Amino acid sequence: MSGYYGFGNAGDEAILAALIRSLETTGTSLVPVVLSATPADTSRQHGVASIFRYDLPAIARVLRACSGFISGGGTLLQDATGPRSVLYYLGLLRWAQRWGKPTFVYAQGVGPVRSSLYRVWMRRVLRRATYVSVRDRRSAALLKALGVPASLIDVVADPVLLLEPAPTDRAELILHEEGLRTDAAPIIIAPRPTAGQEQLIAQLAAGADRLVEEGYAIWLLPMQPAVDTAVCYRIRERMRHPATILRGDYRPEELLALMTYAKLVIGIRLHALIMAVNVGVPVVGLSYDPKVDGFLEEVGKIPLAPIQAVSKAWLVREALSILRNWDNHRRWIETRRDHLRKRALRPAQVIAAYLG
Repeated sequence: MSGYYGFGNAGDEAILAALIRSLETTGTSLVPVVLSATPADTSRQHGVASIFRYDLPAIARVLRACSGFISGGGTLLQDATGPRSVLYYLGLLRWAQRWGKPTFVYAQGVGPVRSSLYRVWMRRVLRRATYVSVRDRRSAALLKALGVPASLIDVVADPVLLLEPAPTDRAELILHEEGLRTDAAPIIIAPRPTAGQEQLIAQLAAGADRLVEEGYAIWLLPMQPAVDTAVCYRIRERMRHPATILRGDYRPEELLALMTYAKLVIGIRLHALIMAVNVGVPVVGLSYDPKVDGFLEEVGKIPLAPIQAVSKAWLVREALSILRNWDNHRRWIETRRDHLRKRALRPAQVIAAYLG
């Protein structure tokens, strides 16, 4: 299995946890070996064998011996963050294919892909794949435009929708350790670094202050602590009212359990939004990337704005609209979640049936 694992990003670790659990639910005897930036951490957290993602001799040994190669999930096939992502993940897929192994693209978000060379290479590699699943219709449309046959593409849903929260007693212990109170209904804000972020930080802080004045508590959640924590501090510094920054580096199941206490999640981080939908919590989406739009379009009826257009007025209006009709919004989220979960399990079922 290959993905953006071992980098301390809760969203990608949630994908891996959900992918492993999904395969387990099929009753398969497959034994995962995961490529990771920090193999020891991945083995300890997920209970799987793991090797360093750039240890080419070790990868070659595993590829020769494996039954199949899984690439995903996440947004791996894109060049928005530079050329290395496409080169690395397509390269692994092609290497596995050259060893004669079945290759599976697992619930990925695809794009943007601006380079014409990469678009040609993607078409050639993915046309040789055994099974290609994507987590939204936008990704499917891009692959079809590249020339990948529609018959090969399965539109599923993000596997994190299948992940189960940690037990309640664990969640209550975290609440105690963090000093979090739930009597004032919490609103979680999950930011991330973005271009031109000072303007966004100012609007988020002003909006958060207004929500505190309406009687809500603000929890700031760094999904990737190494890079998000500084943004959380900047938001809190700009606020006039208190807000709590979650300090712990939590497993995905623990974050899910914490989200069950929230009334609303305001997210830039995609998997903060996905986790909220998983536990039936309404969301407001702030889009920095097409993958956020793609997921929220699959859910439907979700307030969404590009980060450049976010204002205090818009944020407060959309948040209060949801909070004042909370039961209706929650029922809608739960209905859509249940539909998406059926799609999310399909890739594991296909892979288990193929590999036995």
